[in-house]
Amino acid sequence: MADRSPSLLSASRVKILADGTRGAWVFWTGRDRGRDETFFSRFDGSAWSPVGRLGGDASSPRILLDAALDQAKQPWVVWSGYDGNDYEVCGSRWERAGWSEEEMLTEDAGSDAWPGIVFLRGSFPIVVWANVHGRSSSLRARVFAAGAWGPTREIIASEDEIAEPCVSVRDGQLIVSWRSRGAIRSLALSYDELSAKPSPAPEPGDTALAEAGRDENAYTAFGDEITFGWIDNSPAAGLGYVPRLEALLTERFGPSVVPNEGVPGETTVNGLGRMSDVLARNAGRYLLLMEGTNDVIVPNLSLDASAFNLEQMVLKCIDAGVLPVLATIIPMNDVYLTDALFRQRIDGLNKELGRIALNLRLPLVDMFNTFLDYPESDGGWPALLSDPAHPNERGYEVIARTWAETLGRVPFPPSPITVRRLTERSLLADRKVNYLTWGHSPKLRNPFLFRSYKIFKKDLAEPLAENRLITVLPYSPFHDPQKFNDLDILDTHRYRYAVSLVAVDGTEGPLSDPADESEL
Repeated sequence: MADRSPSLLSASRVKILADGTRGAWVFWTGRDRGRDETFFSRFDGSAWSPVGRLGGDASSPRILLDAALDQAKQPWVVWSGYDGNDYEVCGSRWERAGWSEEEMLTEDAGSDAWPGIVFLRGSFPIVVWANVHGRSSSLRARVFAAGAWGPTREIIASEDEIAEPCVSVRDGQLIVSWRSRGAIRSLALSYDELSAKPSPAPEPGDTALAEAGRDENAYTAFGDEITFGWIDNSPAAGLGYVPRLEALLTERFGPSVVPNEGVPGETTVNGLGRMSDVLARNAGRYLLLMEGTNDVIVPNLSLDASAFNLEQMVLKCIDAGVLPVLATIIPMNDVYLTDALFRQRIDGLNKELGRIALNLRLPLVDMFNTFLDYPESDGGWPALLSDPAHPNERGYEVIARTWAETLGRVPFPPSPITVRRLTERSLLADRKVNYLTWGHSPKLRNPFLFRSYKIFKKDLAEPLAENRLITVLPYSPFHDPQKFNDLDILDTHRYRYAVSLVAVDGTEGPLSDPADESEL
């Protein structure tokens, strides 16, 4: 193919379809002008067509494509696309001399990924995909018949991971294979059996976040099996880093909780799909995000898509009033570290995590180099692993202490704010003023790590208005409580205030619980 499009240089998930008349189609995922997209080219027996693209704009990824030819040798293509909340299955098909409009085949809760398409009985296209909602997984399917897509059918549901499903047809049956807990599983279904499968029950949408303030002493742990707790390729949540970190934080800051939201085998595609639910379910003001190890071992997931997913997770946290604390992924003591391609993917993903943290001014924990720097006299970093990819108890202790050290430098928001409306009297005129006071967070240990407080205000007469930054004050450890007079107020209006702390490196902590003024 002569075309040297950037999408070809970044091509993955390549699918080639021969139409039996010396012609062929090739499809791939790649990047040209933005995020991952679905591209194609056609060979007519003598030359390849220019590279074309499927779908709309490239502001969000379109990944994990599959394609198949119908009886007329016309291609049908499916892929996973991000809809602003999670990944959904989308598709398009060749009609006469052009592609049909992009069609969304799923609109359910959770992440819909790894779609596969085949033609059963030669003429019935069937799309199969993995749906992950919270900690539950299922295989789902839709059949195209009589000119329309039928209802979604659930093939199998499981509490174990269902990853990377593949579909094929053999002897008139649909064969579905997938990876689960390191094993390959499969299932054969006839058309009649598939049609008889019940549709999944309707799923509730994401729970709306409560208006109440976040729990200052709760730190949600979010990630894959390393967050869940995994030793010797087996679940061991009680021995992982989460209970160890909870004990360390309680010792340093007083009673603290660390809810465990780790899901074994998870990629960032599925992590992004469940982030909203996790934020709604947990009231913690902080979220510890360490994810991406499973992306590294899936070459069909580009680092650009992984970085996009992680950044979207972070933005969901910020929108929910939660401070995300990021961590790089740890090294693996097998081909995924020694092979040049996979080592490049590990390094590349960790660099993307650093970029996200820097751009959004968020705390970053360098777990990768913390492991690599483990003393050789104690066995070096391999002594922290129980198997090629998962820590042992010593490794989880290192992870817990590294999290705790970083959290000790977080710009925690101030203790409860008081706001009182006062009347300043003078010979010339009286005027109203809102008088704010707050104390430094008792969790701050080193006062020289912080530089300023930001004060935000919202006019309660404008319920849809955003918090507005009104001033920045120097942080002074010697002045407790801190004070501020807001003179820019209207007598007939009432106001709500919140305060955040900024560290000397520019990292900004979360907003405090809001405080409404009271009349004195």
